[in-house]
Amino acid sequence: MKKRITWFGVLAGVGMALGLALSGCGKKATDATASTGTTLRFGYPNMGSASDIPQGVVGWAYQRGLLQPELAKIGIDKIEFVTASGQMLNQAFAAGAVDIFTTGDTGGIIGRGAGLEVRLINIDMLNYNIYLVTRPDGPKTVQDLAGGKVASGFGANPWHFAYGLLVKAGLKDKTHIVNLPTSDSEAALLRGDIDAMAVNYGPIFARRGFRVLAEARNGDGPAGLFITVGGEAFLKKHPRFAEVWNGVIAKAVVEMQAHPDEFYKFMTTVWKMPEDVVRELYPLDLWRTAPLPGNGIASLEETKRFFLEHHVFRKDFSLRDWVAEGVPVGDAR
Repeated sequence: MKKRITWFGVLAGVGMALGLALSGCGKKATDATASTGTTLRFGYPNMGSASDIPQGVVGWAYQRGLLQPELAKIGIDKIEFVTASGQMLNQAFAAGAVDIFTTGDTGGIIGRGAGLEVRLINIDMLNYNIYLVTRPDGPKTVQDLAGGKVASGFGANPWHFAYGLLVKAGLKDKTHIVNLPTSDSEAALLRGDIDAMAVNYGPIFARRGFRVLAEARNGDGPAGLFITVGGEAFLKKHPRFAEVWNGVIAKAVVEMQAHPDEFYKFMTTVWKMPEDVVRELYPLDLWRTAPLPGNGIASLEETKRFFLEHHVFRKDFSLRDWVAEGVPVGDAR
């Protein structure tokens, strides 16, 4: 089981986030019923997963039994999974509800730019595809969105994609981005309240007759990255955590690449989607053995620069200084 923190508005205060985290609005997953050591409270994005463990390489490492014994060696004998949407992971951390979390580079960089006391541990997924979709009778091109509305939850990777796409198309001042998560966007799109929505699961919508207007993999807008960050206090208490975590993840990536059919069977179970769709959404090269490959660092720099230029936050920071102690930077593997 997992604990679920639901979307409560990106402007919600820390107290609200804490209230949600503790209100019993979700479930929690652990690998032990009793603990004499430290509990790791690990947060991950709520991207529609039907499983009680994270999607991708972390969930794969957990269900294969790779993660637990290595963490036990550094005094962590219990894992609690917490899932949330958008900026709620930042708020959950600020409220003391999670210790380590994987989030989109958009939310992670915005959080760090706002002063969140976290350090960068790795790039979890690199060059994740994002889509802009409309209803079957909606706009036929991106340029047709002029004067219209595009929906995406603020602080999530699709929001960065939508913003970047509109800037590139010269429509930033002609099209309004509505702060609306995917779970609410579809109904608004079908009602005609909005004209398009930025989503992670374009193939699912395409199969249902929605029109795909743009994709990150075609260069229409910035692709998605997911990063893992850890609280500074937690990392000081467990100084080998980043090293151990990245070692397990590297081993899990090698294993998933050696056993792709088993990995996609796992992912299909997590997502409750057809396997061919899962394979399209999650090609194996999304995951790397190097924690911070050079092209991933370059993408993070570009995202940070974009947000600074467009005043998403105003105080710059050094990515190199953000990296957790002992994590190598720039390996291209």
